[in-house]
Amino acid sequence: MHMDPEQLVPAAGDGLNPSAHVRSELEGIPLLETFAAIDVSDSDDPDLAEKIAALQARNFREHPEVAAVAAQAASFTVPTARDRPQKRG
Repeated sequence: MHMDPEQLVPAAGDGLNPSAHVRSELEGIPLLETFAAIDVSDSDDPDLAEKIAALQARNFREHPEVAAVAAQAASFTVPTARDRPQKRG
């Protein structure tokens, strides 16, 4: 099943409530010794890594409190636009 990355982080005003995700980041990140995300997809979209990185950047822009918590984490890494998602499927 292919999912558009835009579906992963709801846009403001789209009727979806991402508050549970934001709350889990705010409460969970400080408890972690290491946070390391990987992206796995069955998509052949050559721009997928860029799109996913843009979603993470948007999440931090829309929720600066999450960005602040991530910046204070002992170890917090997410893939960048240069990284290709691992191919599955």
